[in-house]
Order: sequence, then C-alpha cells, then structure tokens
Amino acid sequence: MVNVLIADDHRIICAGVRVILESDPRIKVVGEAYSGQEAVRLAADYCPDAIILNVHMPGFDGIRACREIIKIRPAANILMISSLDRQCDVFASLEAGAKGYVLKNLDSADLIKAVHVLASGESFFDPVIASKIAGRFSGKSVDRQTKEAALDDLSCRETEVLRSMERGCSNIAIAKELYISTSTVKTHVSNILRKLAVDDRTQAAIKAYKDGLV
Repeated sequence: MVNVLIADDHRIICAGVRVILESDPRIKVVGEAYSGQEAVRLAADYCPDAIILNVHMPGFDGIRACREIIKIRPAANILMISSLDRQCDVFASLEAGAKGYVLKNLDSADLIKAVHVLASGESFFDPVIASKIAGRFSGKSVDRQTKEAALDDLSCRETEVLRSMERGCSNIAIAKELYISTSTVKTHVSNILRKLAVDDRTQAAIKAYKDGLV
C-alpha cells in the first residue's frame, strides 16, 4: 500500500486528487493539508510514501514546504503539482528537493503512475516539464516569448513578492505574508523593477497582470 499526503490550499482540489488516487486500491490518502505549514506538520506525523504539494499556495507556498519537509525527512518523495509550467518554479522545486513535477491537466492514470514511481524512489516529470529541463541543460530556450524570459529572470522569492505586489499589498503586508523583513522586501522590489524594466510598483503590477507573469 502506498500512503500519500496531499497539500493544496483549495479543498476541492484535494478532494478531487483523493478520489483519483484512491480509485487505485494500492493507494491510500493518509492526509490532506490546506497550507504549506500544515503540509510540513503532517509530513512529519504520517511519514507518507509520497507527498503531493501544490506549488502556489498563499504565504507558505509548496516550494518552501518542500524545503522544510526535506530538512525533516531528507528521503521524502515529493511531487510538485501546478497549473503553470514556468521554469523558475520547476527548478526552484528541484533545488528544494522535489523528485517530480506535473501539471494539473495531467491524466488521472498518469497521476496514479507518478505516485507509484515516486514511492519507489524514482523521479517523474510531466512531458512538458521534462522538455523544459532538457532545454535548460542543452542551453536552449524552450519558450522564447518575452514574458517567459522576464519571468525566468526572477527568482522564486521575487516571483512571490511580485504576486503580492500585483494584489496591491504593501511592503509591510508582504513581509508578514512571506515571513521576511521589510528591508528584504524592498530589496526584492528593487530587483523586480530592474528586471522588468519598469519605474515603479504600479508599472510592475500592471506588467505582471497584462503579461500574465503571475
């Protein structure tokens, strides 16, 4: 029996993934987490064979949760799942210790296969993600569109800050949300403005919205 922990801030997504996985009698979902913090706690409590983490969760996101889980359980088999195929998220996940990365439009059969593969200690990647990884290491850009290039130039943390800026959050609010100091937020904001070639936060937020960067 493969024991699985699911973590997604949308309860309906957790419920849907549970139904898919438990359609296979060899899989049992031992827990559902609705935040990154809860995912870390349940991963320590249940020691599941595989953990499915949503990359984008408010505040304590999946990548941070992955990093914290690996600190507690270095051999944890973590599968990141996202609706986006951005290179910055993919490689930040791999650096955090994830062994797999799939998109939310993955077929049910492939999701079940991914869980079994990870539980065996191997890696599993969505074909789209695999091509991005191959493109990165071959030195070729998979997506040459300007917005992809701009996004890939941002660090994972800068992307989180930009996401909060797009929602109109102040530096203080961002600092509290991401558990960092306001001075660190200011540094990230300056880097974001420079990398996006804009003059102020408003322009950055508009660019992020129009170009679909977050």
